[in-house]
Amino acid sequence: MRPHFRPHVEIHRRAAWELGAFVPAVSPMSLASPMLLSRSTPSREKHVDRVASPLRPPLENALTIRNHVNILKTTLRMEADEENPGSYVVSFSFDADMAGSLRLCFLARVDIGTGCRILPWLPDVHEPMQVSFVKGHGQKFKQALGMGIYLDAFDTKLVEEGGPGSVYPLVILARTSSSSEHANERNTLEQRQNHNVQVTQAAMRKKGNGHCDVHVLHQILLVDNVQYELHDLYGAKEASCIVCMSETRQIALMPCRHMCICNLCATALTTAKTLLCPLCRQSVQAMLRVNIGS
Repeated sequence: MRPHFRPHVEIHRRAAWELGAFVPAVSPMSLASPMLLSRSTPSREKHVDRVASPLRPPLENALTIRNHVNILKTTLRMEADEENPGSYVVSFSFDADMAGSLRLCFLARVDIGTGCRILPWLPDVHEPMQVSFVKGHGQKFKQALGMGIYLDAFDTKLVEEGGPGSVYPLVILARTSSSSEHANERNTLEQRQNHNVQVTQAAMRKKGNGHCDVHVLHQILLVDNVQYELHDLYGAKEASCIVCMSETRQIALMPCRHMCICNLCATALTTAKTLLCPLCRQSVQAMLRVNIGS
């Protein structure tokens, strides 16, 4: 049974460029797949000329930002359409802290600057489809039969890598809606639309046995018009610090993103002449204290 906790992500307090664009995060909905966010737009914080000594990586706290919808990328599948041989439909699971809508399109790009719209590359062939969802965790989505994609109709490179101008083989846009978003009339339409949006961009590959694999290329989170890209945070499912083997893991090491040591060990290690990740032996540039709450 998956542990239940409030949906959130963790965002680092320092300016993005001070940590090589890495900003810490925990998965919005599931402890099974903790994540890290990197800010994709310029930081709003004032830059301060501080250069941390490479011999003493800084140990920083994290700030919580709420995310209300999350597509679980490990559940994303392309299933054969039984009624249309050669066609494949999309299925996945997702968590939602409030009601909203899903938009999906094959061979499309996302225009985030104009209300986060999906723009189909071949509108005569594949138009975006939209379905509504309610609040709830562990929800299932499966595309209607007859609405999928015939992979053999397209060049292999197109469905595996995408087209020109940031066109991706598969784009899924999950957007939450709330009456509170419309209560303040001073907010612009774009601000309300972009309040909480998750964009998933994926590619497909047809296998020789007739099956079709799909893998996520990018997951982007848009919160209050600020764009972040999600990355996996490794090791958070394990309990014990790998150094002392007793305390709970709380610290993620950058840039390898291994969450493998506790707060006490991290504090002690900041005085070391050289700090390497205990798992991959990569040099540590920063240490981020991530609180995975219940």
